[in-house]
Amino acid sequence: MSVASIADPLSSAEFQLPDLDRVAEVTRRHRLLADRMAADGLSAVLLEDPGNLAWFTMGGDFRIGGSELTQAALFVTPDARVIVCGNADTQLIFQRTLPGLGFQLKERAWTEAREGLVADLCRGRQVGSDLGFPGTVPYAEAVADCQGSLVEAELQAVRDAGRLVAHALEATCRNLRPGRTEAELAGELAHRLLKHDVQTVRLQVAADGRAAQFRNWGWSTDVVQSYCSLVAVGRYRGLHVGAARTVCLGQPPSAVWEDFQKLALVHGAALAYTHAGQTVAEMWDRVKRVYVKAGVDDEWRRGDQGCLVGYRYPATRIGPSSTQVLEHDQAVLWTPGVGAVLSGDSVLMTEAGTARLTPSTEWPTVGIEARGQTISVPGILALECP
Repeated sequence: MSVASIADPLSSAEFQLPDLDRVAEVTRRHRLLADRMAADGLSAVLLEDPGNLAWFTMGGDFRIGGSELTQAALFVTPDARVIVCGNADTQLIFQRTLPGLGFQLKERAWTEAREGLVADLCRGRQVGSDLGFPGTVPYAEAVADCQGSLVEAELQAVRDAGRLVAHALEATCRNLRPGRTEAELAGELAHRLLKHDVQTVRLQVAADGRAAQFRNWGWSTDVVQSYCSLVAVGRYRGLHVGAARTVCLGQPPSAVWEDFQKLALVHGAALAYTHAGQTVAEMWDRVKRVYVKAGVDDEWRRGDQGCLVGYRYPATRIGPSSTQVLEHDQAVLWTPGVGAVLSGDSVLMTEAGTARLTPSTEWPTVGIEARGQTISVPGILALECP
């Protein structure tokens, strides 16, 4: 038996080379935050929100096992970015999450509360914090102001995420068979996402009219008798993407088909009217008019219609009160519904136009005329039953 010497060269599997583009972008974001804190008279900023941690580190995931519990906090000064964590997480963070990105470390024993070490760092300083740590200045809005449009690496991540989410959702629908339960479909959908490293953020499997009564229904152990709508929102490299599809065992009941035809008009309009240079409220007003024209103007009041997405879900809800201006290289998730039928897609606003992030493959589509163009939206998948 041979024993490896510490002088032996490391194999490529034992270390990660730093991503120089990511290093440069983290440094730029550090400077943005440092300039903002200087303008506001602060000496440091404490980041604890998982979305803000992911933004600052360009996709670093500090959640423990996909939960909302985090491994670390980030203490940012004009000259340093310091990870505050327990000894059980230090190696994982610096070898896997933040390899070679120029972060420093303040470590505690896992038996000690992280809050004590954070309090020591904040003592005697004017500190802003995103989650309102005791004795600090509320700073969540200022941090959000620093988060602009997605950069190229993030754009590629949301494109990849969109394809993975759409494929998982549609493949799960194609596997619907008589006797399967909502819970079985939810489990299969979660499996298809997780095996591609997409964390499940929102899953819905609403069968046989449940979405008409409970728009935010999750799932149950009830068997799918006729049809169901599935919604999936996933997180990939810190960024969120989602979609919704409806599948039927055999041909859809006439009432379901009528609801879908109205929903398809709304879905198509939502995709057509999503573009940069307008406020969220202006975009929503145009889509709401389609609900009215379709004769289902009360339907939009029964549940959320979608949101802007990025490192946070939801980032900004779509509705009449948001004055946020839509910008290029931002992503929007639409999840409208009519009756018991749900449908939805994520799109990316670019200078070349609006691109769908969750394209349908091997799935029926319907063409909708909107803004002088034909928009293809997902139809209802009717499965042949034995």
